[in-house]
This record gives sequence, C-alpha cells and structure tokens, in this order.
Amino acid sequence: MVKSSRARMAEVAGCGGKVAGRLFLAGIRPGLLLGVSCALTPVIHFRKEFAAPSAIYRQDGATSAILARDDFTMRSASTCLPAVLLRAVAGRVMIALYGGYATPSETAGLGAAARTGA
Repeated sequence: MVKSSRARMAEVAGCGGKVAGRLFLAGIRPGLLLGVSCALTPVIHFRKEFAAPSAIYRQDGATSAILARDDFTMRSASTCLPAVLLRAVAGRVMIALYGGYATPSETAGLGAAARTGA
C-alpha cells in the first residue's frame, strides 16, 4: 500500500524530537576533539619556543623575555571567573538535555536565562 505524502510527512514530523537529540549527540565527539586540539596547540608551540632560549640560558647564561617568571595575584586570577561560571552553566544545561530532564527547547531557555542572569 502506497502512503500519501501527508501521511509520510506526519510520520517524519512525529519523530522530530528524537532527530534533534541525535544531532546533538552526534556533535559531542567532534566538539571534544576540536576542543582538545585547540587547547593542546598553544601548549605544543610554547614548549617549542621555550626550548631554544632555555638551552641558550643553560649554556651561556643569556636571558630572554620568554624565560621571565610571572606572578599572579587573586585579582588577576579572578578576571577569568566569568568564563568559568559560563562553562559551569553550559555543563548544567547539557546535563539537563542529555539526562532527559528537559527538551532541547527548554534547555535553550535555561541557557538564555542563565546567561542574562534571570
């Protein structure tokens, strides 16, 4: 029996929530891979740039700006607090979404409310 186009559209529309959830889940692995590579790239480049002046310092005692030590205070460390809080809120929103506590639309509202401070 051949289904009409309306019946087929009704079937597709009925599983819309499952498709959206699968799309979110499909983005986790590439997102984590991209995040890790973006975090490791500066570390690798710094180690390469730090190695040559460090070797020269050990041989000749000549110093370079890259070898200078920086001391951080609580005031300078607290400047990153908003970024840390944003990531904590994003983590809670993802837990609500993937844990099945809220739908994608509701978690979008949770994220927007948390971002505006409501």
